[in-house]
Amino acid sequence: MFNTRNQFVLLGCNITALITEDQEYRRGCYSFCDGPGQQVESSCSGIGCCQFSIDNQLDHLNLTVFRMNDSPLPNDKFCLNAFLTTKSAFNIAGANLSALLNYLEPSEVILDWVAGNETCQAARNCSGTYACGENTDCLDSTNGPGYRCYCNLVNWLR
Repeated sequence: MFNTRNQFVLLGCNITALITEDQEYRRGCYSFCDGPGQQVESSCSGIGCCQFSIDNQLDHLNLTVFRMNDSPLPNDKFCLNAFLTTKSAFNIAGANLSALLNYLEPSEVILDWVAGNETCQAARNCSGTYACGENTDCLDSTNGPGYRCYCNLVNWLR
């Protein structure tokens, strides 16, 4: 499961990014500019850069990135960077787009790992697929379907 503290970022000129799940449109953004030398807006809201939040209900992403048909830029200038990162980790603060397109550093992404697609109670009733073992407690996920297993310190200390 994805976490709502994540975002998708697209850097480049005259490009579109769409995320779909099961043939259904979920999110997207457009990035316009005159060329790689243009300065990017610090808000990353469409001039050389666009971004959008990731839905916490998604368990996978189908990403399509394409060049806009009426782009004034030649095809050989169609450069882009597309990545997932946390909202707090990405800050462009008015950088030049060509510098951003040539510089990549690792980005952080938060994933919420859960077992199954059911609640703790439902999983316990189906013991063949219940993931929590002895000395663990089960807690329902607060970020979508599934559950998490935590060490039960009281039993572990005995």
